[in-house]
Amino acid sequence: MSYRVAFVSTDGKVVNAHFGKATKFHIVEVNDSDYKYIESRDNIPACNNFEHSEGSMQAAINNINDCKAVFALKIGRGASIALKENNIEPIEAPYFITDILEKLIKSKVKLF
Repeated sequence: MSYRVAFVSTDGKVVNAHFGKATKFHIVEVNDSDYKYIESRDNIPACNNFEHSEGSMQAAINNINDCKAVFALKIGRGASIALKENNIEPIEAPYFITDILEKLIKSKVKLF
């Protein structure tokens, strides 16, 4: 069974940005044996001067609502709660995207 995940990254290689500051989400489809890059989605950052509005946060979440998880450098408490309420697992993982994807595939435990 396949599922999609989102990565917050400024370069498409490393998870290196805060969820609330995301200007782009990189979407990847993962299955039991491999993964496939789907697209990069532009995003208006939900956070501005350490604050966010409910509308801007929900717009960012809606942008990745087909994903089971989002990987970011940091994810604030409010964003984590909102993501979980929308059935998206918030994961802080400041690593190379390919390393994360390989671990997801190699893991026999179904995370999502």
